[in-house]
Amino acid sequence: MDPTTCYITILEANREYDYGRAREYALILKAWLESGGFYPKGFEVNAILDTLGRILRPACRPAALRFPFVNIQCFHCDAGKDIESLEQAIDEGWIKIDPETELPNFSHIGLCPECRRREDEDHN
Repeated sequence: MDPTTCYITILEANREYDYGRAREYALILKAWLESGGFYPKGFEVNAILDTLGRILRPACRPAALRFPFVNIQCFHCDAGKDIESLEQAIDEGWIKIDPETELPNFSHIGLCPECRRREDEDHN
């Protein structure tokens, strides 16, 4: 895929709050750039790197990876009932994932894609 088309896809997916798709294409573009490929045309390098950094920031802390996954709950709402693995949560756009030791019915807690979208809108 052309890196410019890839980057435009990332921007569109991010604008549509399709975090999983944005992450998928960000990984493709990152691999392209790391292999010596050229940057997308018509965009500032710093803006591209900032966008990739925000999209590919770690979704969870290392401790969350080591803690056995049973289920997840959002910080702000009751989302998470349909999540079956940590990988699924990350792929669907969950962030700020931590192991949860104080709530007896949950193994992990984090920020769901919908609450993440609201936070993004509040900061823009």
